[in-house]
Amino acid sequence: MKNLSLLICWLIAPLMSFSLYAQEWKWGDDEKTAKEKYALFTDNEGGDAFAAAKEPLEWLLTNTPDLNLSLYIKGIRVYENLANAEQNEELKASYQDKVLELHDKRISLFNDDRANVLNRKGYYYFKYKYQDPAEYPKMYDFYQEVIKLNGAQTYTQNLTYFIHILCQLKDMEQLTEEDVLSGYDKIIAVIDANENNSTWQQARDYVDRTLTNCVTLDCNFVNNVLAPKIMNAEKCDVGLAKRFVSASFNAECGTDNPAFLKANLCLFEAEPTHATAVILGLLYGKKNDDANQKKFLLKALELASNDEQKLDANIKLYGATKNESYLSEAQKYANDPKQKAQLNMQLAIVKSQQGLKSQARELALNSGANAYDVYTFIGNLYLNSSDECRSDSPVKSKLYAIAAYNAYKQAGNNDRAAMAQKYFPTKEEVFVEGLQNQTLPVGCWIGGTVTLPY
Repeated sequence: MKNLSLLICWLIAPLMSFSLYAQEWKWGDDEKTAKEKYALFTDNEGGDAFAAAKEPLEWLLTNTPDLNLSLYIKGIRVYENLANAEQNEELKASYQDKVLELHDKRISLFNDDRANVLNRKGYYYFKYKYQDPAEYPKMYDFYQEVIKLNGAQTYTQNLTYFIHILCQLKDMEQLTEEDVLSGYDKIIAVIDANENNSTWQQARDYVDRTLTNCVTLDCNFVNNVLAPKIMNAEKCDVGLAKRFVSASFNAECGTDNPAFLKANLCLFEAEPTHATAVILGLLYGKKNDDANQKKFLLKALELASNDEQKLDANIKLYGATKNESYLSEAQKYANDPKQKAQLNMQLAIVKSQQGLKSQARELALNSGANAYDVYTFIGNLYLNSSDECRSDSPVKSKLYAIAAYNAYKQAGNNDRAAMAQKYFPTKEEVFVEGLQNQTLPVGCWIGGTVTLPY
């Protein structure tokens, strides 16, 4: 097997400059031995015989340190597996140090892509050194550089390591809570730049949980530390604004602080989104600023990316403007039967407020809502129709109340039915007109007939 590997090594040597690792091969002063050692090394490394690969690897690192980038890529794998298998803590640590060292030499000897190599080194650095307090300041600088160089390509593992480092240094009184939050902003910026798949969501959840256990994000901190920074900032600081809004929500501090409006305006200016537009619309609504409320709710509608968001924006626009067209538009995006029923009932209410009671009743009957809601609504329409249904007959002027009673009974709303009974014609009125137990047309817009109860 060894002879075969040596033969292959000699045969491919002239072609190695065109291999995956395209750097020049520098075999050193003892080229024959170096090629033999490399063949033996790759044979054992490729067969997962890491202990056997160690001796030729170390010879090559000592005698041909600039042999080729491939030596370091494969060497990292060897030392990683040796470290994983080693029981002796001192020897394990030495193998771990070699893993980290070979990453650095990939950069210093071969000018390998610094961002990529440090991203990879970050996977090992924290898990090898997290038990050593002296390493934390160095790890802080290191992972900051990893995130700065790699941005959205930073590995999720490195982000979770970094939040732990931030909190540990805070516990060691080497960072303030604001320093931790500043680092958190950098982490979240990377997560936000990636698709919201399960891996990134898990990273976000871990980072948020760790931060909550690390920093006191109560309303005192939000209102007395973060809010003044927002109000005093001359320019929009997106990281600070995000931190303030997130902390305000998490600590349930409400939205009354003026900094909450300013922070959301900053966020919308930097990156207009449906969610921020909705928040701004609601904030201006609380201030009775109708123009800005409508402005941002229209922006929310414009930025809506799915039916649910379009439905929500149209409903809020109706609430702000009482413009019936927004309710009609909202119906196009209601995919849930309950949502459709609620919108239809809301349209029925609008028609009733406009005095179009017949249309309101028709909308309610065809709304798809449950019988209780439909017939309670219709009963209310009837009970509020005394003026429209007035006649010269005291009995016939009160038939609307019997119609309302019947609707309430159909709804199963006994409380409202009992109230409707108070407006029935009296027994004396029925006796005087000689209409005992008769079925009479209600007339007016209600229509239909009712039977007198006595």
